[in-house]
Amino acid sequence: MKRPLFAVGGFLGLTIGIGIALALATGLFAASAGAQATAVPDAFYNITSPTKVKIVHTGGTVPNTSYSVIGRLALPAGSYAITAKADVYSIAGTATGVECYLMGGNALADFDNGSFSTAGKGANEHTLSFALATTLASAGNVDLRCRATTIGGDRKVFGRDVRIMAITVNSVSSTETGAPSLGA
Repeated sequence: MKRPLFAVGGFLGLTIGIGIALALATGLFAASAGAQATAVPDAFYNITSPTKVKIVHTGGTVPNTSYSVIGRLALPAGSYAITAKADVYSIAGTATGVECYLMGGNALADFDNGSFSTAGKGANEHTLSFALATTLASAGNVDLRCRATTIGGDRKVFGRDVRIMAITVNSVSSTETGAPSLGA
């Protein structure tokens, strides 16, 4: 059965959809402001597929230079909305986990994690996703850094099919708030 053209799935479909939405929103706002021409946002994209990257164990729980960089996107100075995804898997044979941070510029790092057991096929694979907004004062990198959470996972946990996409935006305003209370 053929899939309709509009049914683009997965991360690529999401990122294309975000790009189209941003382009349309930029056009709508520019048109309402009486602008003569609409600039389409710049987009930057990097895929590390199918390369696999070993993830090391480190005792530190705050991302640092000993974390494994499993994905990197070099960007010029500017403000960006960034999405990323990575597939992670374990061949450790023991229970372990992985913690990853998407980091860049002045942004609060985005975090995702996964736990691996010794159970059957599929229990040792996860897809992690990330989003952040940041401003780079000068050219720099957005990195996806990960660590294995146990010594048994050292160099036996891998990242692959890492995708990082950045879309240029006019400016970034970030706040961090707690979750609303139950019943609010």
